[in-house]
Amino acid sequence: MKVRKFRTRRMWSNTLLMLWLIPFAVLIGAIAVALTDSLLALVGIAAVAFIGVSIALFRDIGNRSTYIVGTEKLILHDGRNKLTVPMSELVDASMIDRMAAREYIRSKSSGEGKSASRMKASDLIKDLTRFCSVDLGLTTFTFGMGRSMIDKMPQSKNDLVLLRLRSGKDYFLSPIDNVELATTINRLIGQMH
Repeated sequence: MKVRKFRTRRMWSNTLLMLWLIPFAVLIGAIAVALTDSLLALVGIAAVAFIGVSIALFRDIGNRSTYIVGTEKLILHDGRNKLTVPMSELVDASMIDRMAAREYIRSKSSGEGKSASRMKASDLIKDLTRFCSVDLGLTTFTFGMGRSMIDKMPQSKNDLVLLRLRSGKDYFLSPIDNVELATTINRLIGQMH
């Protein structure tokens, strides 16, 4: 088998949510200007909208990762760090949706399950999502509105791959072609045994 290269997907859900909210904020600002005869309210709303869109863009751009699958090893590269995992160390690769991913992280961080880690929850989240470019909705600044919107989007269903290692470490991956990545990894794991 030749080497297969997969790239991470980008989801613009936080940015889209902010862009949908801006017209309502402008309407509120226009009403405030009409009532107070002062542009200060409109300038304040514009500043908050600009900051909100900037934060949303920063979160949605996230990190770009590359997943390289060979017959002997899997290479995960996030632009700064590279992790090389021999195929013999992989347990499986499963497709998972974001709601299940959040629940999986919560159960691991609360100490439930047989392979519970002693890491702090924030460190666990960083480690699990190190090579994932989509927002799981664990740290949202939209007070849950973005999370529920993302969960209902058809492209959010099974858009993640949970990679489990024999060492007990897990990683969430977010490839553009998640089915192909999970199938390729599982096929190679099956050939090893």
